Parts: sequence; structure tokens; C-alpha cells
Amino acid sequence: MATARRKAVARKSVRKVVRKPARAKARQPARVRKASKAKARSASRAASRSARRSTVKRAASRKPARRAAAKAVAPKPAPHNPVNWFEIPVRDIARAQAFYERVLQTTLSLHDMGAFKMAWFTGSPAGLGATGTLMQSESYVPSQQGSLVYFSVPDIDATLARVQLHGGRVLNPKMSIGEHGFVAHFEDCEGNRVALHSMT
Repeated sequence: MATARRKAVARKSVRKVVRKPARAKARQPARVRKASKAKARSASRAASRSARRSTVKRAASRKPARRAAAKAVAPKPAPHNPVNWFEIPVRDIARAQAFYERVLQTTLSLHDMGAFKMAWFTGSPAGLGATGTLMQSESYVPSQQGSLVYFSVPDIDATLARVQLHGGRVLNPKMSIGEHGFVAHFEDCEGNRVALHSMT
């Protein structure tokens, strides 16, 4: 009987020893799964935080670029040029009219307005630049000081040659102003300083 009891006890001990590792093995995957899930959640949160930081950085870097782009936008051109009329003082309207018609190879139209005698340059309201007139009056005095009127011409040298031929003189010969073309200054038959401009 004692022997049978000892064998039964031995068998129970063997079963317990065999079962313990089985239980341990059954518990271990659950812990691993929990740990894996926790790590995955932690990694996901870290990735989300990193993505948010990257988004904020990109947005912050774009703001200066947008501001710079807004500043770099060219201003809208004015609907018209600021000057729309000029008046050149003269002492003798007939003499001045003949001089400018020959030098600029154009036609001026006379207008007598009592105290003002005028010779208008040919122009068009829809054309580029400004038009104006020669003006003879007691209050208009020819001068080389003050505002300077520039006439657009196709050939500065040829125009200066006609200036000298018809009673004027060259003050500054043709000179370059870079990408903006060429200019020259002359004195007309009345003593005014006048300028020429061309792109060639």
C-alpha cells in the first residue's frame, strides 16, 4: 500500500511539473501581446507628435515666403502718365513755330487767345506721352533753367544737325543712358533748353 501511495504522489508531482511550464507558456504570449500593443500605441503617438511638429514647421516656413511673395508683387501701372501737357515760352511765335516744324519735321497749329499766342504740337489724347504748345505771352519768359521737355525722335544726330541749321545750338551731344536709350540737349531759337530722346 505504501508503495502504491508513493507512486501516486510521484505521478501527481510529475503532472504538476509538466503543467507548470505549459501554464507559463500560455501566459507569456499574452504579456508579449500586451507589451507589443503598448509599444505600438507609444510609437503611434510619437509618430503623430512628430507629424504635427513637421506640419507646424512647414507652415511657419511658408509664412515668410508668402509675405516676401506678396511684397515682390509689382505695383499696378497708373491708368495714364502723370504729365499730359507742356508749354514752352517763346518771344516770337512765328519764328519759334518755323524752328520747331523744321527741326522736328512736324506741323504746329496757331491759336490766338488774346493775351496768349500759341502754336500747338500735333498730338492725340489716345497717344503715348504728352503733347503741348509754344506759348508767347508777357508772363512767359524763355530760359535754360527750370523744367526740361524731352521730345521723342527717331534719330538724335540728324535732329541736332537740323537744330544747328535753323538757329539753335547743341548743349549736350548724344549720350547713352543705358537700357533706357539715348538723350541730347539743345538750345532753341528762343533761348530755351530742350532735350531729345531716342532708343537707338
